[in-house]
Amino acid sequence: MPGNKFRQMKRISDIYFSGEIILSYIILMPIFTFAFLISYRPFNIDQLTGMSIGRIAFMSAMIMCIEAVTILVSRMIMLAFRHKEISMYRYLFWEIAEAVIFLMFTNLFIWLFTGHSTPYFSLLSSVLLYGAGILIFPYSIISLVAENRAKASLLTEKDEIIRNLESGLEENPNRTVHFIDEKGNLKLMVTTESILYIEGADNYVKICYLQNDRITNFSLRNTMKGIEEICQKNSLIRCHRSYFINLRKVRIIQKEREGLFAELEHAEAQRIPISKTYYNKVVERFSALSN
Repeated sequence: MPGNKFRQMKRISDIYFSGEIILSYIILMPIFTFAFLISYRPFNIDQLTGMSIGRIAFMSAMIMCIEAVTILVSRMIMLAFRHKEISMYRYLFWEIAEAVIFLMFTNLFIWLFTGHSTPYFSLLSSVLLYGAGILIFPYSIISLVAENRAKASLLTEKDEIIRNLESGLEENPNRTVHFIDEKGNLKLMVTTESILYIEGADNYVKICYLQNDRITNFSLRNTMKGIEEICQKNSLIRCHRSYFINLRKVRIIQKEREGLFAELEHAEAQRIPISKTYYNKVVERFSALSN
């Protein structure tokens, strides 16, 4: 289990495969490379090669195209493997390989463009070194943006789970419900997953739950109003003035001549009536759980 948890922590987020992030790599990185080469002409490239600004601009534009095509092909291949588990380490290795391939094609183009004026492998070492210095900035910026969005998305998902837990749309089956009587004494502890329904009668409520897959009833001296708050916090919804129901145990909601009824999954459980007062809320919550 600890090993699985570790791998899950290292697994890359789907945000990295979103269209916006991929387009940022394909479009923004080549533009950054072109602008950097034109604006700063790093390493005195114009003096070293003796090329005019026009030829440098043309060469930079071609390098930009080579980079765009390389990243496009690389990201399309990456998308084909997105269904598999890709760790952050593998992702970083992929980016390094992507950059190296682009720089090798760039080196070949520059070598041909300058008429073999510089030995190929001597030029390659310079291109790899200088290219890494240029590319590390846009790679880092886009990766940081993707990581921040992944964290924001994770926080949003957690907030949604918390809201659902509070509203009863999401249930923690291991949560223990503490039922107290009208004097505040603890009388029953049972997991949310075990509860089928709660029925009220005068100053008592009957808690119907499963124990070893058998229906068990427990009479608690309290009122429906007195247990309403604890029921709402534990995914039990009121469906009738005399009933709270666990919607996760409902198999079907059916309209009959006598009215609306919820049929539970357990064969021996009675049908639970749903009054018009609570119908809309019950159906809305049941539909949300079904989806």
